[in-house]
Amino acid sequence: MTKTFSTKGEARTWVHNTESSMDSGAWCDQRAAHRTTLAEALDDYQRLVVAKQKSHALRVAASGVARWEASR
Repeated sequence: MTKTFSTKGEARTWVHNTESSMDSGAWCDQRAAHRTTLAEALDDYQRLVVAKQKSHALRVAASGVARWEASR
């Protein structure tokens, strides 16, 4: 992870806050999320969530995903 700062003080503050988040478990590496397309996210959702559920709400969501995929 890299970031550019105007001052050394800003950099130190960012490092302190980032390390505190990591230590507390609140930090999440979002690099993969920034590289994921909507189509990939919907494919994952279909495969990991919808395919394993039986509820009516998820079947409705799956039909919406299918309609979106058909339109692309």
